Amino acid sequence: DGTATVSLSPRYAEYMNRESDGALSDRVFVSYHSNAAGGRGVVALYNGNNSAASKTPNQFLLANTLGSEVNDDMVTQNGQFEHDWFDNGNDVTLDRSDIEFGEINNNYINNEFDATIVEVAYHDDQVDAELMRDPKVRDSVARATYQGLIKYFRAVDGNSTLATQLPGAVTGV
Repeated sequence: DGTATVSLSPRYAEYMNRESDGALSDRVFVSYHSNAAGGRGVVALYNGNNSAASKTPNQFLLANTLGSEVNDDMVTQNGQFEHDWFDNGNDVTLDRSDIEFGEINNNYINNEFDATIVEVAYHDDQVDAELMRDPKVRDSVARATYQGLIKYFRAVDGNSTLATQLPGAVTGV
């Protein structure tokens, strides 16, 4: 339709979302990207620096929770992969001063769910690129995201989401 830019995914998610079935605290939009332009580790993105209307209601909470969980979980696994994960410490979120991220822009989402982009590793860094080719690393990032989502949902729904997490992968079969 000529508008299939970075806004396509959130527009489609908004279209498919049944907002009458539940509340904003029942759903999220999480996108994974790799980053570039120098650096290492994980950073989660949010909007609002230039336009308050572009951020979803709990967007910073979602970005900070997922960025922190991925960073912290991956750092605790150092020594288990080909390379150690880079520790970004508390610097795990980004809201750029020159743009609003179209893929997580509330102008397309219309307050139906919170959204973030988790920039997992830097593809222009050789060590991060090698880590991202490892299926064990990708699985660990996914598990950390899942654990972060439980924390996020508990924060926005008054702890009604169960804190019980699924067990880890079966080993030693």
